[in-house]
Amino acid sequence: QNQFTTTANLKKPASRSAWEKRRSELIAQLKDKVFRWFPTEAIPFETKVSKSTGGWISRYDYTDFKEVSFQSETGVRIRAQLLTPKQRPADAPLLLYVKRPVDTISFMDVDELLPLMGRYTVLILNPRFTEQSMSSAAFTDVERTAVWSGRTIAAMQVWDILRAIQWAVDEEK
Repeated sequence: QNQFTTTANLKKPASRSAWEKRRSELIAQLKDKVFRWFPTEAIPFETKVSKSTGGWISRYDYTDFKEVSFQSETGVRIRAQLLTPKQRPADAPLLLYVKRPVDTISFMDVDELLPLMGRYTVLILNPRFTEQSMSSAAFTDVERTAVWSGRTIAAMQVWDILRAIQWAVDEEK
C-alpha cells in the first residue's frame, strides 16, 4: 500500500479560521470523492414491522419493542430494532447503536443497554453487510465490487446510519 499512496502530512491549524477553511475543504472533498453517490431524490421508507415481540424487554416496564425494516435507498432494505421507553418522556434522547458483523444484539442480549431502558429511546441498527459475518475473502470481493460501482462499504453504511436517523425523526417522531 505504501508504494501506491503517500502519507498525509498533517499540520495543526494556526487559527480557528484556518481550521474552518480546512474543515470546509475536507467536507467538500468527502462529498465529491466518497459520498457523491448519495441519493438526492426522496426515497420512501416503506417501513415494514415484523411480528417479533421483543421477548422479556417488552413484558416488563422497560420499553416498547418494535422490529422494523425500511428502505435505505431504492431496493435496499435495512433492519432495525426500536426500544421506546414505556412512559415515553418527551425529552428522551435517541441512542443509535450501530451493529457490527460480530455483534449479537437481539432481545436476549441487551444487558449492556439495560441501564438506559426507560430513559432513552434506543435504535439498534443493522447497516448493510452486518447481518452476517463474512470471511475475509468474501468481504474483499464485496469491497472491490462496491468500488467498481463508485462506492465503499463504509460510505454505504454511513448512508444507512443517516437514513436511520431520518427514519427515527420522521416516522417515529
